[in-house]
Amino acid sequence: MIPLPSIRLERIDNELFIHCPSPLVVNEMTEYLTFYRPVLRQRYGRLHRTDIEEKCYCRHEAAPFLLSCPSGFEFMIRHKFRNRFVFTTDTRRSPRITANTQADWSLLDESQLRNGQKPILEALVCADQGRIVVPPAVGKSYLIGCYATLIPQARILISTKSKVILFQLYEDLERLFPGQVGLVCSGKNKKPDARIVCVSQGTLERYFPPTGDQEVDVLIVDEYHEWGSADKLKLLSGIKQAKLFALSGNKYRDDGAEFRLNGIFGPILAEMTHTEAVDKKLVTPICVVWVPVRSDHTPIRVDATVDERQRYGVWQYSVRNHLIAEAARLFDTDDQVLISVRTIEHSLYLRQYLPEFTPVYAPQDIRTSNLGMFQAMGLMNDLPEMTEERLLQLKKEFSAGTLKKAIATNVWAQGVNFPALSVVIRADGMNSMIADIQWPGRTSRIMDGKQVSLVFDFTDEYDTTFQYKATQRHQRYAQQNWEQIQFAELKRLMNRPA
Repeated sequence: MIPLPSIRLERIDNELFIHCPSPLVVNEMTEYLTFYRPVLRQRYGRLHRTDIEEKCYCRHEAAPFLLSCPSGFEFMIRHKFRNRFVFTTDTRRSPRITANTQADWSLLDESQLRNGQKPILEALVCADQGRIVVPPAVGKSYLIGCYATLIPQARILISTKSKVILFQLYEDLERLFPGQVGLVCSGKNKKPDARIVCVSQGTLERYFPPTGDQEVDVLIVDEYHEWGSADKLKLLSGIKQAKLFALSGNKYRDDGAEFRLNGIFGPILAEMTHTEAVDKKLVTPICVVWVPVRSDHTPIRVDATVDERQRYGVWQYSVRNHLIAEAARLFDTDDQVLISVRTIEHSLYLRQYLPEFTPVYAPQDIRTSNLGMFQAMGLMNDLPEMTEERLLQLKKEFSAGTLKKAIATNVWAQGVNFPALSVVIRADGMNSMIADIQWPGRTSRIMDGKQVSLVFDFTDEYDTTFQYKATQRHQRYAQQNWEQIQFAELKRLMNRPA
């Protein structure tokens, strides 16, 4: 048997140096470490797909057979080329970070941990980098707080894309560490020099300039599946020393950019399915209720643009909106119900059928919406202006259960804690790996008296494109092992007329 050629890997903190033995190996490695991102672009009102090349490596002019890339790619390279090469690795880690991230388990009251949380913490304290993939509502904020408790000498940054999630993380951590947590976001600075700082995605670069890591020991990225843009991946790739951890309920993205994210953060340290979380009493079971949407004719013109297809086929389509309202009215006034939409426009049209529901959207979304037209049509009558303060107040009211009915855009798709919510009506019609996990996850928090969470979805049989999207959602729900039933069956179980 011919022995396999060897490759020496040199891992220095978060950077991996690949010493290739020949030009052929260099070509193999560079080909593997090149990601082709699929991008949909509009041209004459139509969507066209094109691929953008993104290199995940650097070449060194002085050493033509030497490549470097984020160290998380090591486990991926070893797996990819396990039958082609023999690998040896030399590893070095900054002494400062090693010393500052030593765990002291005596500081943590383990009786407060929920079932299944200790193995996740053990995996974190033993690793230099990696990913935690657990369902929504398992308690990622509490896990972050426990990890910070275990390593009291470390300076920790927690970052995420959404301001809503960032503020929620700050509030949760401030309860665990009163007066010890900072917040840096769009000029809102509170204790930016604190040991634990919640940092928005947009301001993270000030902590990791090209000249160094600014004495940060650990960076934890929450909802890391949202960090797929090329500029943010470049920023993360440039973090050379701080330990890197990522948490999310999603492993995959629609554009495949998880390839680069996995290479930056490294292997999965702990993973839990929704079924496993139900067994551990961490979340409630989810049941998907399918509502058939049928019509003898489609409301969409043959020559409609992408936006027109959404507008007339989803947002303004009276047949579909009537069925959404019918599903919402199955529940009493004291039952909390959340309807998910993609746009302010859709929420305003649904409000014509459901005036008791409150539209919820981010103030910045107003800039991309034709509010003047909606006001002229009377769709915004009696609606106060949406400000950051009002958005925060609505979230508090919905979390407390005093607000019962809401129609929300993506602003509430992630990072919000609604314990009493057990019904989500997916009016958004999206085909998204992220949305298909995150929206149902809003319902699954454990609360006394909640036995099952209901997620309504729509078959959209009047249009082949929308029906295909519904089929994709059906398959993703099946992958989560969620029970799926028909609307007529639910009515029978609730003793309602079919």
